[in-house]
Amino acid sequence: MKLSEYEEISDQLCRMNDTEGNIASYLHEMFHRVFSRGQPQITDFLQTAEQRKGMDAIDKFAKSKARYPLLGMQLDDILIFGHTHRPYIDYENNVINTGAWISDMLVPKWFEEEYGQDQACSGWYVEINSNGEYRLVPYGIHQKTKEEMRNSELNKQRRQQQEEQEQEREQNKDNYNDEDENKDNQKENIISKVASQVGDMVKQVKEVGSSAIKNDT
Repeated sequence: MKLSEYEEISDQLCRMNDTEGNIASYLHEMFHRVFSRGQPQITDFLQTAEQRKGMDAIDKFAKSKARYPLLGMQLDDILIFGHTHRPYIDYENNVINTGAWISDMLVPKWFEEEYGQDQACSGWYVEINSNGEYRLVPYGIHQKTKEEMRNSELNKQRRQQQEEQEQEREQNKDNYNDEDENKDNQKENIISKVASQVGDMVKQVKEVGSSAIKNDT
């Protein structure tokens, strides 16, 4: 899909009301059921945003230096984006994700620590003061409904799974590093052994040569 096509679809989706959106979702689901084979992207889109496989790649790209040439950004620009249901702010990389304007999403841990685990918010926005300082702010804070409580528990489980997967990736990375280090040590030992053997051979050749010279004289 071209960027221009994506922007056109996004613009149309933003202009839809709830009825039109429900119709579009129904047609999309029917298309998926009829043409399910060979459509991994469509299958992924039927998942909630925080469960989609591509979301981690989006966050990695947003925090990477590749965004400057690809998005036409300057080094001191701040990247603000959303629609991923994962609100966060990264001051180190100048990235802000407003998540989505819904209450059912993964919220940062500091939100529950500051407002309480029984509270939810309707969405997030970016506040920038006159000094150019910015922060991510929740709005529409309210007591969680029963449905939001269930969703919150599911989100906690998803976050725990993500943390466990991240720890597993880090552990695998450490294991790979240890294996590489062991391989390097083995190579060094082999090189040292070969060098020692070559040295002994050179020494023997010199001794044989010296003996031959003495015998000739």
